[in-house]
Amino acid sequence: MDHSAQSHSLPHVGEASTTIDLAMNVAKVAWWEMDYPTGNVRFHRRKADMLGYAPERFTHYSHFTALLHPDDLEPVMEAMRGHLDGRLPTYEVDYRIRAATGEYLWFHDVGQIAARDAEGRPSMIAGLVFDISERKQTDAALRMADDRLRHGERFARFGHWELTLADQVIYASEQAAQIYGVTETQLDVAVVKACVLSEYRPGLDAALRALITEGVPYDREFEIRRVSDGESVFVHSKAEYDPAKQIIFGVVQDITARKRAELDRERLIGDLRKALEDIKTLRGIVPICAHCKNIRDDAGYWQQVEAYVTAHTEAQFSHAICPTCLDKFYPGY
Repeated sequence: MDHSAQSHSLPHVGEASTTIDLAMNVAKVAWWEMDYPTGNVRFHRRKADMLGYAPERFTHYSHFTALLHPDDLEPVMEAMRGHLDGRLPTYEVDYRIRAATGEYLWFHDVGQIAARDAEGRPSMIAGLVFDISERKQTDAALRMADDRLRHGERFARFGHWELTLADQVIYASEQAAQIYGVTETQLDVAVVKACVLSEYRPGLDAALRALITEGVPYDREFEIRRVSDGESVFVHSKAEYDPAKQIIFGVVQDITARKRAELDRERLIGDLRKALEDIKTLRGIVPICAHCKNIRDDAGYWQQVEAYVTAHTEAQFSHAICPTCLDKFYPGY
């Protein structure tokens, strides 16, 4: 044996071990081994340090399982049983375990049978444990933010969407899809365009081209026919373009209630204007014959009083004979 070569290699082995240990420390990872079926354990002290306990506290796997969150104990045990009896290729599970501070931390545990006895039965399981508490907290925060966004979109009746120019696919939020009356959140752009009433399509196409080629802000109101029930829906959509990614990001809001209120208001204003015009006509100077009492209209034709008033108001006439005329024209009655 070349002892000089061996002596030169040993420092490198030590350096590699130190490097691995530093990397595992940064990654919050620790190794562990469990004898089977005794359940006795060996592990890197970091496994205990991450929980804030002295390593001497843990000599048997049950010392760890006693700290598991009640909801996670059975999934952990089932994952181990599944691997030991051959149903699962590895032991792998996420769980919460109580730290010395009293809070529950999240860990990801993965292991595999590392040795078997002469009869082929498992005799040792080895694995790695990862502290994933920060990742779980981030995931929870993202889920909360996503839930708040969905709630806000439902409340405000708006959704968001993205159009990738390369594949002409629109990725829509749940509320955006609901506004268009579809259940899918990944849609071909042709499907979405088909919902738009034909009189609005040229204007929308021109606005999108101007957004992409000139950077002109996209801000449009238009009417669509909802896919699910054919209902007419007014929407307001705004968008911006990312030329580097060639993606259009936009929002869409259901403004049907507002639009219908505006149309009702316009109709009411029109009715009021017409009524005012009629009132002004009757309040102005009305040419009337001094003898027969016919009235001359705006076109220069003479009309009976009844016809003129009926045309310019909502009044209607019913005819009768007054006592004076009755005596004059029908004496004796």
